[in-house]
Amino acid sequence: MASKSVLDSIEAWVYHYSNFLILLLVVIVVLYLWVRIPSGLPPCPKWVWPGFAHSLLVKGDLADLFRRLRRQHGDIFSFWLGGQLVIVINGFQNIKEFFLGDSGNVAWRPDILNCDLFHYGVICTSGRHWREQRHVTRTAIEYLQDKGLEKAIFEEMKEFISAIKQSQQNAVDPRTYIQSSIFTSLCSLLFGHKFDCRDPRVTEGVSHFNENIKLYSDCRLPNFFPFEKFLIGDTFDTKFLRLNMADIHRKLINDECDRHYGDAEREDFISLYLQAIQQQESADKEKKEREEKERKASGKKAAKKDEKESTINKGNMQAVAYDILWHGTVTMAGALQWALLFLLHYPDVQVCAQAEIDANFPEDTVPLTADVRQKLPYLEAVVLEVFRLANVVPFAMARSVLKEVKFHGYRIPNNAVVVPNLDSVLMDPEVFKNPETFNPERFLDASGCATFPAQYIPFFFGDRGCLGNKISQLTVLTFLFGILQKYDLVPVKGASLPLSAKGYQVVSLPKDYKIRFVPRR
Repeated sequence: MASKSVLDSIEAWVYHYSNFLILLLVVIVVLYLWVRIPSGLPPCPKWVWPGFAHSLLVKGDLADLFRRLRRQHGDIFSFWLGGQLVIVINGFQNIKEFFLGDSGNVAWRPDILNCDLFHYGVICTSGRHWREQRHVTRTAIEYLQDKGLEKAIFEEMKEFISAIKQSQQNAVDPRTYIQSSIFTSLCSLLFGHKFDCRDPRVTEGVSHFNENIKLYSDCRLPNFFPFEKFLIGDTFDTKFLRLNMADIHRKLINDECDRHYGDAEREDFISLYLQAIQQQESADKEKKEREEKERKASGKKAAKKDEKESTINKGNMQAVAYDILWHGTVTMAGALQWALLFLLHYPDVQVCAQAEIDANFPEDTVPLTADVRQKLPYLEAVVLEVFRLANVVPFAMARSVLKEVKFHGYRIPNNAVVVPNLDSVLMDPEVFKNPETFNPERFLDASGCATFPAQYIPFFFGDRGCLGNKISQLTVLTFLFGILQKYDLVPVKGASLPLSAKGYQVVSLPKDYKIRFVPRR
């Protein structure tokens, strides 16, 4: 009788809650399908949170997380953020083989929110669009480098020295000085004239970039949840990021670009891009006229063309200008902030660099042309070590493949985000002995000249390598030359000097610190 009573109770409960049980069963099936890992992919952590996958793992220092996952799963591993597969490739040979082996297939940007924010220009575009923008950008940068950027960078460095002189040896946060100087230096490169660091367009631009770099990192989760763009409001501040971008365009970039029309005497990046636009328009016009003549001669009707218009236009010119300002300011300013922090922690390096400067340039400060740089091998080695240890962009920029490929026995699907882990190369103890130590001498050969191995890839390599790597190194070298010639870098008594990053994840920037610039002479 008791067992019958229990069965009757269960039957009644099932009857009354049948809809709930059906819903529960559906949820279980959906969650199973959601978290099910397809076969053939690189290994990943076993524990998967329904709906979030491995998202809860991705917090704190990504470099440390990737080191741990590499120890557990090998050089090629994966994890899931929501429904998005992310594949991480470690080790120089693996990165080189994958990203250079089939460059046409692996040079694409993934379809995620961060790339959607920058869907014009050169950094986050793909295919024909990217190839055209890269060609124009590279041609213009190489032309300006051949004309000599040393003097322009030198002038910006002098403005920086004048600014820190006003600190009067007091403790200051160097970030504000550095960011404003790098921003104005890039504006000079783009627009062909000097900018005052106190210009509201400069101060607002730097402020927007500081907000954007935080938002750019904080929106890493909505990157992989496509429904975010359809939510009402601005849950993840991504729309605010767009507003910041639009404000920089409206107040600075668009206005400066418009001033170039009709001014053929300028020689800066925008004027060179405008020349490329004119050449493209002339080529398109000639092609159209030629095809029209051929059509009339043959007596055939005009055929419909599927060809897309060239992307070399005003909109992309302005977008490329933003790319250069945004990425250049963040990476160069970040590297220079790290450089000063490293020199505070390693005063013997500062002494050696100053001794080299004093021996060759006891009084004069001169633009760092190629001939001048030959006299500063130790300082060049310092800059090489800064970019290695700082590793400002530790995972380069995420990629995707145009079509699925097999790599070392694993499937790399065309919808996966593929990340090269530069930390696994630049911190490899087999290449860089004691990699956690700041040691410029590792980049000096037996004759005392600055040199570096193939594994030195802070700017990545191949078609997607940084186009501004030479400008970045020259800028940091010039600023350090000017600073160390005039000042001793002195830590603030009792203040902390953390060598840890802020935790922005996509970029490695030092935590805020203060410094004293004490005149040497």
